[in-house]
Amino acid sequence: MQKITEQPSNYRHLEKMSVREILQSINAEDKTVPHAVEKAIPAIEKLVQATYEKVREGGRLFYIGAGTSGRLGILDASECPPTFGVPHDMVIGLIAGGDTAIRKAVEHAEDSLEQAWKDLEDWHVDQQDVVDHFVAEADAKSIDALHNQPPCSTWTKSRFKPGGPIPLRNRTHPW
Repeated sequence: MQKITEQPSNYRHLEKMSVREILQSINAEDKTVPHAVEKAIPAIEKLVQATYEKVREGGRLFYIGAGTSGRLGILDASECPPTFGVPHDMVIGLIAGGDTAIRKAVEHAEDSLEQAWKDLEDWHVDQQDVVDHFVAEADAKSIDALHNQPPCSTWTKSRFKPGGPIPLRNRTHPW
């Protein structure tokens, strides 16, 4: 299986494109987003409802990811307090490679089989919390590590993604 991020780009020769062609290509790609979101609305609805219920019960929302995905999670988490007036410790962004990776790529940080779980353990994640992993590839080793740890009671968006990775185990899904 070839990873999406490892496939040749449709835009390999940007240097041969005019500025207009590049902008039109970006716009064409952007137009695919609403259709993808529309198809995912049933799963998004389930995720939002489950997250709302957990946060209402005192849980926290954790975004965890690597590279750009991790940075976007941190960005969103940092904007929640001023935008929505929530406490700073309600939505938490974590990135593979730690805070250094926010500004500078930490190569192979996502390859640690244990580090993602250790990062979450530092926050004492429990059954009230929701872990939302931001990944470009579902088989990133750090995310696999989350799914292979001893049973815990956290929720994850995986359970709502058709064909997605196995969700974190919890009391409802205790395999």
